[in-house]
Amino acid sequence: KPGTIYVACMEATRPATPAIVRALRMVYAVDWDLEAKSLNAQLRAASKSGARLAVLLGEDEWKRGEVVLKDLRDGSQQTVDLEAMVDAIDRILDSAQEAHSE
Repeated sequence: KPGTIYVACMEATRPATPAIVRALRMVYAVDWDLEAKSLNAQLRAASKSGARLAVLLGEDEWKRGEVVLKDLRDGSQQTVDLEAMVDAIDRILDSAQEAHSE
C-alpha cells in the first residue's frame, strides 16, 4: 500500500532525512526518495504515489527546527516546529478522515 506520508528533502537536508523517515515510520506508512532527485521531482513523485501528505525538509526551515507539511489533496501547506510535527500530521489526517466519513 502506498505511504500516507512522503518525505521530500533538499540537498542540504538529505543527511537528516533517514532519521525523520525512521521516526515517522513508527506511526505512519512513509515513502521517500532514495535517488537524490530535485525537490520538484520529489513532489511529483509524492503526488503520483498516492500519499496524503508531504513533509518537506527545506534548508531554511530545517535551520529553524521546522518542517513544512503540504496537504497533497488541496495543496495547502503549513510550517510547524519539528517537535510538533506528529501532532500536526495527526490533525491533518484526522480532519481528512472526518471530511471523508461525512
